[in-house]
Amino acid sequence: MTIKTPTLLTKLFSQCKSLGLVKSQYEFSRLCGRQKSWYSASKCRNVQISTDAAVTLSVMIEKRAREELPEDIRPYALNLSRLLLETIKEKAEVIQC
Repeated sequence: MTIKTPTLLTKLFSQCKSLGLVKSQYEFSRLCGRQKSWYSASKCRNVQISTDAAVTLSVMIEKRAREELPEDIRPYALNLSRLLLETIKEKAEVIQC
């Protein structure tokens, strides 16, 4: 029996959905700057999010947070964007070492 643990990609989708940034996997794919079936295909193949998609997602989360989200939810979305950028930066530092 294999127990699948959630990848960063699936966690990001769940967070975006719970914050009201997206309603579907298609919307999440587009928020990452990808084709609409990208998320479902990546999830099935257990692929991690690319740096490019993660940067796009972070920028889009911040943009939507500032323009569209209610004030009570905005700080959570901005925090998610910030944490995602920190994760990208840490990953880049590990690769450079």
